[in-house]
Amino acid sequence: MLETDLPFVSLWYTTAHRSIFGEGNGRTPSDDPDRSLLIASEPLTIDARDCREVSEYTLITAQRRSAGIDIEMLDLDL
Repeated sequence: MLETDLPFVSLWYTTAHRSIFGEGNGRTPSDDPDRSLLIASEPLTIDARDCREVSEYTLITAQRRSAGIDIEMLDLDL
């Protein structure tokens, strides 16, 4: 079976100012810039409010900057 045969192929991401799975396993309020990025095939926490789905046929790139994480989406022309 190829990946293209699966009915649901998805990609999700979330950012946080500290480790996503740190103490308390939840996002805590902070004015600190986001420094962590998690990319997964599905939301990995019960509270998925901070998870965002990547559109189909889209490339996601991330760079760490002093102001936080700079995320860019590039639609693939297939």
